Amino acid sequence: MVHSPSALQTQSASDIKLPIDDAGLTEAMLEIVPGAVVHGDASGVIRGCNSAFRLLVERTDDQIIGRLVSDLLPGAFPLLDGTSSANPSPATSTAPAGLSAIERFDTVFEKANGTICHLSVAIRLLRNADGALIGFVQSLFDITERKTLEAEIGYLVSTDALTGALNGRAFMAAAEAEIARGLRYRTPTAFLVIEIDQFNRVAEAYGQAAGDDAIKRVSEIIQGTLREHDRIGRVGRCRFSAVLPETDQDEAARAGERVCQAVARTAIVADTGCFHVTVSIGLATSLADADSAEIALMRADEGLGSARQSGQNRVVAA
Repeated sequence: MVHSPSALQTQSASDIKLPIDDAGLTEAMLEIVPGAVVHGDASGVIRGCNSAFRLLVERTDDQIIGRLVSDLLPGAFPLLDGTSSANPSPATSTAPAGLSAIERFDTVFEKANGTICHLSVAIRLLRNADGALIGFVQSLFDITERKTLEAEIGYLVSTDALTGALNGRAFMAAAEAEIARGLRYRTPTAFLVIEIDQFNRVAEAYGQAAGDDAIKRVSEIIQGTLREHDRIGRVGRCRFSAVLPETDQDEAARAGERVCQAVARTAIVADTGCFHVTVSIGLATSLADADSAEIALMRADEGLGSARQSGQNRVVAA
């Protein structure tokens, strides 16, 4: 039998009966959501969840229902205990009846097997007609893959593909940050400009691939010789720059000498032969308020020019 539109319009909302009870409807609604969903009372005790939540916390309903959500997801449920920076209201507070604003944040969750998950969390508090808190609904989406991709993109954007050192743009940003930090704490910041001596002759004698091998090996030596918190960037074909926080001129000169010595004694092994290279280094330190990373590097570059003119394989301070 086909109902006419007019016949359907005469039915009120109260006349329409769904072939499912409220509990079944709630469960169906929870399961249709692609992420993990959990809901509970004003104390944060869980009263229901979907299968995605069970999978996330790796527990069964018997191990979930009646537990505090903060016990299962430490750090992912800040609102009821008042630790949210956006909404520090305690659980006993009152507000207009109905739904509170949705609180959104990202957090990290460690599974039972030690796997680290990055979660995007949304939580909404539920209130009665008097405005008192009566419960919560929370969704959690696993964004680990997105975070990993973002980290990989960030690495590619800031890193020199050949050497793994910072690229020129990323190095300048790091250098300016170290200059600012040094000025704030009144500590010296040193800069080294390092260039492989006679690089064109190496490339001509052993080939471009061998030249790349030399660049990679020298980069490894620089990074292995300087301190872990020193920042190194590749800023030219065979040129590197380094910023050394909390380092005066004498300390920087000793660091530069160690780099020169380490490079000189290291054999570069390439498909076309084995050879040695040396590096010349210019040095400058920054203490003046007017200094910028660009100015300090220009002075270090002057020192590099002097090092190359005075015999190479040495450190010269500008």
